[in-house]
Parts: sequence; C-alpha cells; structure tokens
Amino acid sequence: MNSKKVLLGVLAGIAAGALLGVLFAPEKGTETRKNISRKSDDIVDSLSDKFNEFVDSISEKFEKVKEEVSDFTAHVNSKAEEAKNLVKANWEIQPSKADNETIFKHILKTATESRVRHKGGELETGKKESEILFESEYLDGYKAHASIETHAATALYEKEELTIWASSQTPFGTRQELADLLKLPKEKIHVKQIFLGGGFGGKIYNRQATEAARIAKMVEGTPVQISWTRQEEFMYDMFRSAAVVKINSGITKGGTIKYWDFNTYCAGDR
Repeated sequence: MNSKKVLLGVLAGIAAGALLGVLFAPEKGTETRKNISRKSDDIVDSLSDKFNEFVDSISEKFEKVKEEVSDFTAHVNSKAEEAKNLVKANWEIQPSKADNETIFKHILKTATESRVRHKGGELETGKKESEILFESEYLDGYKAHASIETHAATALYEKEELTIWASSQTPFGTRQELADLLKLPKEKIHVKQIFLGGGFGGKIYNRQATEAARIAKMVEGTPVQISWTRQEEFMYDMFRSAAVVKINSGITKGGTIKYWDFNTYCAGDR
C-alpha cells in the first residue's frame, strides 16, 4: 500500500475521532459548535503541518538517493577511466613502402591485375587518324572522407533480437553482417536507417555498428551507443584510395575524337 495514503488515512482517522469526542461532550449546542469549529481549525493546521513534514522527509530522502546515485556514477566512470589507462598496447611499426610523394610510382609498379571494361574500334587506327595527340596523367592521393557526423550507432539487444540505429550507407549489408556476427537470422536484426551526416563512401563499412551490437548483447536490455571521436574517425575509417589516371587521346583539327585510351589504376571503373 502507498505510504502516503496510509499516512493520510491515519491522520483522517485521528481528526474524525477528535471531532466525535467534541460532539458527544456534555455541553450546550452553541458551545459544542464553537468547540467543533475551533477543533476543526486546530486539526486542519495539524494535518497541514504533518503533511508538509512528510513531504519534506520524502524530498530529503529523494535528494539523498539522487546524490548517492550521482556519486556512484562518478565512481564507476573513474574506475572505467583507470581501467582504460591500464591497457597498454604494443606494436611494431613496419617500414612504409611509400609516402605521399612516392605512392603513385608504387601503384604503377604493383597494380599488375587488370580488366577491360569497355572496348571498341582499333586504338592504332584511331591514333593514326588523329591530327593532334595528347598524353595526360592525373594523380590523386589518399583522402579521408571527414564527414560532419562521425560513425555512430545505438543498439539494443533484447530477447534474442537486435534493434540498431546506425549511420550506414549499406543498411542491408550491415544487417547481414550483424546477423553473421550474432549468429541470428536476419529477421531478428532490425536496422533503423537514419540521416548519415555525410558519408561519401566512408560509411559503406560499419565497424561502429558491429562494436555496438557486440557490447549490447553482453548487457542485454541496456541501450549501447558508440560514437567515434574525430581522432578515431581518421584512425578507423577507410580512406579513399590513391589513384593514377592515364589518358592518351587524339582528335582531328575539326575537334572530332579519333583516339581514346583511358587507363585507371586503383580508382575503380567509374
């Protein structure tokens, strides 16, 4: 039973008893009514004081519990920070095979696999028919996508089902990846598509989603949110590949294209 209701019931009972005592007292009717009025005022004041005392007592207890929870949260956060600082990662830095200046020569040297996507006519014939020839080379270094919103995901695992809100450019691929990770049928994985905050191809892969899902399963019933810092974004995100584009072409003096030999290295066929 609600303690507040119990207190009010007890106070009401006391008030009723006091009034009945005055009512049956051996006095005249006029004097009895005056006594009842005075007694009623006293009882109302007393009830008001006791109720206010009760509310103040509850408020004090609430503030005390709130303070204890706040202290406990701060303690847990402090311990988590201490635990994080105890983790020491050691690795060997391998010598780089290329830098920002030499990467293009490295690409041309190592890009040995190739495929022809479009072909038509004869290159040598077109070259001979051209009156003006061009040889062009374009270099494009590695680029961080640097979207305004970093990779983020919020996951909730309950009753062998996962619901996740992820900034992903590949929601169906993410769903399959999470199903494989958690060993659940796809029907148990619910991916809520949200605004990306920018992607540019950088949110095709969703390591933040798998991380959030893995932790959410460990703390079933508790929402888990992962949001990369800007430093983590540059560290963990996939870069757009460095590339070389070589174009040999030729035209007539009238501007008609007769010769076009287009080769891309590490940039895809788009």
